[in-house]
Amino acid sequence: MTAIHHPLWNVPLPTLRDLVGRATPEGRVVWGLAARLAARRIVDQDAIGLAIGDLTAAPWLTDELGWAPPPRGVLQPTDLLRALVTERPDLVPALMFSGRGDAFDAESLAAVRTRWIGEREAPPPASDSLGLPSWWARRWALDDAPIDAARCLQQIGEAGLRWCAERSTLYREGLITSDEALHHALDRMAIAGHPGDVGRLPRGYVDHFDGLASLADALTRGPGAVLLGAAGNGRRALLGAFGRRLRDRGEPAALRRLGFNVDNFHGGPMLGTADDPEAFMPPAAVDRDTIYGLTADGFTGALRPDGDPAMLRLIRHCAALCGDPSSGFRLVIVATEDEWASLRALAPALDVLVQIAVPPIPDEALVRAWLGHAPTIEDRTQQPVSLFGLIAGLIARPAAARRDFTTHADMIAASASHRVQRFDSLRSDLSVADLHARVTTRHAAFRPWLATPAELAELLAIEQSLLGARPG
Repeated sequence: MTAIHHPLWNVPLPTLRDLVGRATPEGRVVWGLAARLAARRIVDQDAIGLAIGDLTAAPWLTDELGWAPPPRGVLQPTDLLRALVTERPDLVPALMFSGRGDAFDAESLAAVRTRWIGEREAPPPASDSLGLPSWWARRWALDDAPIDAARCLQQIGEAGLRWCAERSTLYREGLITSDEALHHALDRMAIAGHPGDVGRLPRGYVDHFDGLASLADALTRGPGAVLLGAAGNGRRALLGAFGRRLRDRGEPAALRRLGFNVDNFHGGPMLGTADDPEAFMPPAAVDRDTIYGLTADGFTGALRPDGDPAMLRLIRHCAALCGDPSSGFRLVIVATEDEWASLRALAPALDVLVQIAVPPIPDEALVRAWLGHAPTIEDRTQQPVSLFGLIAGLIARPAAARRDFTTHADMIAASASHRVQRFDSLRSDLSVADLHARVTTRHAAFRPWLATPAELAELLAIEQSLLGARPG
């Protein structure tokens, strides 16, 4: 089977019972309250659904009241967020809702308890009656820390934290953007000693050119490397897979003592102080005995016509560390050819980096690469993805866009198509050979992507390893 490097490969997803078992006493209280809130929400959803059914039935004959509630029997992140707001009003407003403490006064919270919770008698065991959305369970599978209220807040996810941050009076007055509100909230969380990185679910990496070995060799022998190639070639996925292997397995052994960071600018870079306008303070993540990854997310500011002075100093600082063998510093830059030429013009000392050309993902590995990206798609969209949906999306895309892993709305649309639903419904009824024959005979466009039954079997196994059970 083609090797796909992903931290969720064959990792079982935790259940609600598992998370409650990992929780601190405070965390168990929050989870219990979230379960009660979810149960109440589901009751109200059912009532709303019945009312909408009455209003859209004959003789009204209207479809203007369509509604798609969350699945029954599933505890949602919003249930956990409401439990946090109710149980830990000191935590959520202080970290997230700048300037809106009036919404969390004693009277408001008492009303919430009366409306949603009622008496605090012990609820039925949550783990026996409620599930978790698979995309959310994957986030918990990557986090093995004890679960307290702050950890619950972090695992609401970027979308939930962004929603919270937008409740800030600064945002509501139009003084900052949504991104700025989110970053402000994360900084407040970090200052308060709580996790400040919600991050994105990692992307899988298909090692289509022995990139992991090449990068390990460059970092073992010298001060670093530059991963050169076009967008969509897997450069960032390669860097991420290398960092996870180093952190989780200590490989390669010669580098296991080194730290690893990518585009980590918390605490800097800072340029100039009241006493010394020329003073420079790099981020704490850029230090001795560290492998530091720098992508376009980090260095673009230095390449603008006005050139961010702090980023310019940071790049030159990294180049200077690379020239000092005693520093133990390693630098990995992810860039296109044009970006690399511009960076070398800013800091010629970067020429010491080994150039590693990252070729395009070959056509025969495209479906595997998209399967490696599928957990990220489900995490961002909160909609299920399947193997046949991904192939249908690739067929529909222009060839030039098939390596664009930044957009995927059409992949979700493909997953919901009637044709894909038929393929998925046949999985449990047909052998792999018969399923392959059915798909490729009735829909010729699928033939180039599923050359043989053996290839279909391999792709289905990859899908199972990364996503778990699919429709069928």
